[in-house]
Amino acid sequence: MQRSLAIYLSAFLGLLAVSTRAEDPAIVVNANHVLHRITPYLNGACLEDVNHEIYGGMDSQMIFGESFAEPARQLTLKDFKTYEGRWTLINEGGIQAVGSDGAKIVWNGAAISNGEVSVDVKLTETTGGNGGLILKVQDAGNGSDAFTGYEVSLERPGFLVLGRHRQNWESIRRVPCVVPVNQWIKFTGSPRQ
Repeated sequence: MQRSLAIYLSAFLGLLAVSTRAEDPAIVVNANHVLHRITPYLNGACLEDVNHEIYGGMDSQMIFGESFAEPARQLTLKDFKTYEGRWTLINEGGIQAVGSDGAKIVWNGAAISNGEVSVDVKLTETTGGNGGLILKVQDAGNGSDAFTGYEVSLERPGFLVLGRHRQNWESIRRVPCVVPVNQWIKFTGSPRQ
């Protein structure tokens, strides 16, 4: 009985395929028959999820890069030279840094003989990291110890660090202190002799 049902079903499907064959599809365009006008102010963008990336539509480079994976372009900071890390101008007078070992920003303008410099430091890692001021900097380059000058910094988990760099690291003093996580701390230094 199952065999006869299978033969009957197979014959029925074959007959159905022959009787329901459609004509070849066709698309007809009548350019003289305009249904709606499109405003010239229309700007389109196409978002397509392809392998965890987003591609822009035709002529739609509204942001840097076709995927959102690229970092934003880094602006040139007047009178400063950056070494490693990502340095972004966040408001008038403010710079945000995403650091790495050796990330530093050095004043490249006129020499300051008498005055003060300050920086607000916020350390976001609970297990390590440091940030602060480097003073009297000369011969700077890429790398954590690649400069000649002095360092005053806070270090996690809790130290005030004073040191000298001569293309190396020489500790002058490490003083235990409270270094909070995710709080702004103002450092002020003087380049006086």
